[in-house]
Amino acid sequence: RLERKYGRPYREILREVELLREELLSCESLLEEIESLERRRREIGEKLLRTCRILTEARKKAAVSLSEEVKGILRDLNLGEAEFRVSVEEAEPSRTGADRIRFLFSSYRGELKPLGEIASGGELTRLFLALALVLPPAETYIFDEVDVGVSGETSVKLARLLKKLSRRMQVIVITHSAPVCAAGDLNLVTEKEFLGGIPYVQVRRLGEEEKFREIARLMGTTTENTLRGARELVELVNS
Repeated sequence: RLERKYGRPYREILREVELLREELLSCESLLEEIESLERRRREIGEKLLRTCRILTEARKKAAVSLSEEVKGILRDLNLGEAEFRVSVEEAEPSRTGADRIRFLFSSYRGELKPLGEIASGGELTRLFLALALVLPPAETYIFDEVDVGVSGETSVKLARLLKKLSRRMQVIVITHSAPVCAAGDLNLVTEKEFLGGIPYVQVRRLGEEEKFREIARLMGTTTENTLRGARELVELVNS
């Protein structure tokens, strides 16, 4: 009957049945593998969420500590009214956790906003200095306009903080501040020269006496009194 029904020899029908049975067993095995992988996926997902929660709590604690340390340094840098906060916000889980980290800043206790939206160049540089002092060291930091809007005693504090940072890593500072210049271990001066009517900039290393004269010049004028003051300033910021 089977031969008449399927139009094929009985042996071929049996072979086809056997092949279909093997395919069915293979499908059942595949379904079991899919179920196993799904269980594994759920286990990994639950472990990821647990780990993310632990990481989030650690980040929130570190964010409070970092915010307070940075604000303390900003007060020394004549930004006493500034507010700084490390924001830890919920995000989709990824290999770096389930958080979105943002640095928020306000110059005068106003609305906290992301750094790039409100901070000026000088404020950003001083904030970066504060962060550099409390975060793990890098190879080199370069500061430009770090002394903008800073004078008097605050500029001396700024110079001392830069000096402190330079003990951990290389620090390069572009400055017009006498105290910051006084804190340098190696001082370079840029001078505009003309060659054949074409201007170019020359960078020259200052010797010790030249450094004192440059500090005096930055203080306003080069006299015996300002030269003496330059020497005292070098001692002060390096003490």
